[in-house]
Amino acid sequence: MKMLVFCPKNQSVYRPWTDGGLNPCFTGTLSSTLLALFVIPFLWTIIHLRRCGRRISQDLQSSPKLLYSHIFFCIGALFTNVVYLFVTALVNLSGKDEFHGYLINELVLKSLAWIISVCALYCECVYALRVPRVKMHNFFLLLFWTTAVVTSFLPLISVRNKDWWWQFDSPKAITQFSLWTLHLICVVGALIFGIAAPGLPKDYTAVYNYLTVNTDDRTSEVLRTSSWKRGCKRLKLLAPYIWPRNNRLIQLRVIICAALLVLDRVVNLYSPIFYKQIGQSCVLII
Repeated sequence: MKMLVFCPKNQSVYRPWTDGGLNPCFTGTLSSTLLALFVIPFLWTIIHLRRCGRRISQDLQSSPKLLYSHIFFCIGALFTNVVYLFVTALVNLSGKDEFHGYLINELVLKSLAWIISVCALYCECVYALRVPRVKMHNFFLLLFWTTAVVTSFLPLISVRNKDWWWQFDSPKAITQFSLWTLHLICVVGALIFGIAAPGLPKDYTAVYNYLTVNTDDRTSEVLRTSSWKRGCKRLKLLAPYIWPRNNRLIQLRVIICAALLVLDRVVNLYSPIFYKQIGQSCVLII
């Protein structure tokens, strides 16, 4: 059984600059590691928006076509990177089909980072917090797209390195270059859409007012519901002392007390009426 090698024989992560450029093993490891660092901030953003934010109404959201266009570029960057890595696995100096460790590392980390970034992008466009803000994506998303663009341009400084496909000496090299170009277009498009932020709500002032009004209504409903719940809990707590099941004498006393209370309320209600009638009768007699 052959052990999986992380880098090809003529490449190393510890010696990035060889033959007049950066080797693909170092470039892929660096780019995938940098993009994977954003996974935790993206997860925190998603959880925070889902827990503390509220889904805004469709009339306050931007056009779905703009949001889906941005997502399309992100998915395109993910897809072209996956295809590029599989094609790269078929191209090596030995002429054998191999899948080195750095390719697996890049495939897993980059795919995970792009998928979670799309989820964070969607949540940020659909959910909103009750805080004033401007129409701009959060810092981590913008930095992620910028990092993806910068790392995608790294092959340009390695034109003289023969480990790349700049010689265009085979159909596979041309295919790699074409996939890299498509990936670059998708990544740059994702960054441009991220700066323009067309998928975010149109007017955050209207969103803030909408969330404020709806939150106040929801808070009052919660308070009313909580009062009823507290009353029911207290009644359940006092029920065994007010109406003991096994003591008939105390139950009789409770019934008598309740009847006296009802009688007292009835007397208090009709006393003014009777006083008025008695007074009128006395006046007529006199």
